[in-house]
Amino acid sequence: MVDLGTLPGGNFSSANGINDRGQVVGSSSIGVFQTHAFLFEDGVMVDLGTLPGGSFSGASGINNRGQIVGSSTATGQLSHAALWTRTRNNGGTDEQTDQDETDGQSNDRQD
Repeated sequence: MVDLGTLPGGNFSSANGINDRGQVVGSSSIGVFQTHAFLFEDGVMVDLGTLPGGSFSGASGINNRGQIVGSSTATGQLSHAALWTRTRNNGGTDEQTDQDETDGQSNDRQD
């Protein structure tokens, strides 16, 4: 068993998905009453943030292409399904895309 730790300022975390490359996703507290989605790879936990105006996010699955699904609050603090994808332009950045306005959870899908 490996302790993945927490995001800075956090005191708990939960892993929810792993792919064949060993990338792990989940959620971690970042302070009082705030939780963010994370990606853990190469021994480092990365904060995936929230949709604009949001305070909470969580990742529930990752496929072998590194696409991450989960949910995030947005302006108005309503929950939206979310897809995080990594682009490799100009050194690589993480993008988050609002996929749908739902209060449900996304399911893990492996490719």
